[in-house]
Amino acid sequence: FVDGEGCFSVSIFKNRTTKSGFQVMPEFVVTQGQKSLDVLEKIKDFFGCGAIYVNRRYDNHKENIYRYCVRSTKDLNEIIIPFFKANKLLTYKKNDFEIFCRAVEMKLINLHLTAEGLQSFRDLKNPQRLYVRP
Repeated sequence: FVDGEGCFSVSIFKNRTTKSGFQVMPEFVVTQGQKSLDVLEKIKDFFGCGAIYVNRRYDNHKENIYRYCVRSTKDLNEIIIPFFKANKLLTYKKNDFEIFCRAVEMKLINLHLTAEGLQSFRDLKNPQRLYVRP
């Protein structure tokens, strides 16, 4: 299901309230239309973490889109990542997952709090420049 409708992403936002001026947010997301909201609720119940958000549609689509999101670094590290390490993804998304795992690990060691560390997160998009722990 996640191979088709899921996403492992890492966003970097400007945030004046943080020490570095930026916020790093790894996020696991599964999206579905309103008619399939019950599937997202089952996924949320299965993992026991995260939340479901509505993306209201104001275009010609007839239903809103819902997103099951896990943003807690602790939950990502202790629940989501172990699950997908034990239950391998089948599509190219497995590469996105590996990069995502690196990003969560980097955040856990507070690499996002320095300018050099923030650059390491940006470098995740370029596999030739990935952060390697000394």
